[in-house]
Amino acid sequence: MVQSLEDYDITKGARTIATFVDELSNWYVRRSRQRFWSNGMTEDKRAAFSTLFEVLMKLSQLMAPYTPFVSEDIYTSLMNESVHISDYPQPDKKLVDERLEKDMDAVLEIIELTRSLRNTVGIKTKQPLSRLVVVPAEESSLSTLQKYASIIEDEMNIKDVTFREDARDLVQLDFKLNFSVVGPKLGKSLGEVKSKVEALGNLEKAKFLEESELQVVLNSGDTVKLTKEDVLVERKGRDGFALLEGSHFLTLLDTNVTRELKEEGLVREIIRAVQTYRKELNLPVDLRVDLFIQADTWLQNVLIEHDELMQRNLILNNVHFEGKPDMRSFHVEGNEIKMFIKS
Repeated sequence: MVQSLEDYDITKGARTIATFVDELSNWYVRRSRQRFWSNGMTEDKRAAFSTLFEVLMKLSQLMAPYTPFVSEDIYTSLMNESVHISDYPQPDKKLVDERLEKDMDAVLEIIELTRSLRNTVGIKTKQPLSRLVVVPAEESSLSTLQKYASIIEDEMNIKDVTFREDARDLVQLDFKLNFSVVGPKLGKSLGEVKSKVEALGNLEKAKFLEESELQVVLNSGDTVKLTKEDVLVERKGRDGFALLEGSHFLTLLDTNVTRELKEEGLVREIIRAVQTYRKELNLPVDLRVDLFIQADTWLQNVLIEHDELMQRNLILNNVHFEGKPDMRSFHVEGNEIKMFIKS
């Protein structure tokens, strides 16, 4: 930041701040909501607020040359003095945890791959799924990343995230000839070689991937040697798993949706409807309310079964399954549900 200002490269400095603000808001603050909203002043809650306070104070100082009025408002609210008479912050390298930053970059990459998989197969994040298998390119990162599995599970709404050295049992390899390369070389034998390559067994495929060379024996007795440039390898997931490979990870997402998972997804959509209703009523985010619901009996039973999920995601006193005047009607996944919020 200092170098950008000294070089009069305002755009570079501003973009750096914008990236940081996005990460602060959409990662740290969002991931820490439960810590901020927990009852009482626990050590964990105090630590969350202390970290946010320090970050906002330093951020307003960094932003002061770019956005003087907004920075002044934030800093004055925090420190009760002007940001423009404070010293510009300097980095404290003792507070930098490079290992943690690298680990969190890996977690974010896995989350982005998983989000892309959900988009590809058309399953939104509100719908819980049972399993995600992650294969890191570096085996040394297996034990390190396993401790962050709960973050990925919560962020991507997945019951179980597993890190493995390989996932061959879940991966199907499809071999096809690269016609633009082998066409001129094989000539009339092209059709026969194509059939034999596509009919290869798993052991032969694995051997080719390891040795990058394949000997194909033709019906005439002649042998054709194929290299990795001659064959296109496509990886697909087996047994309902969707596959996506990134720079550092191979991810396999179980896309099978059971009845239990479907019901939980419905409850999560209702939670989203309640949150939207709260916003429309302009209620404070920390205000506990009573929620009144009218719905079909089977849907009420589903909500009762998932009461803990409702309580964890909504600031509630109680849920009442009874009518009230002026109830709002919502349609969730084709189901009509009426709600009333009493503050």
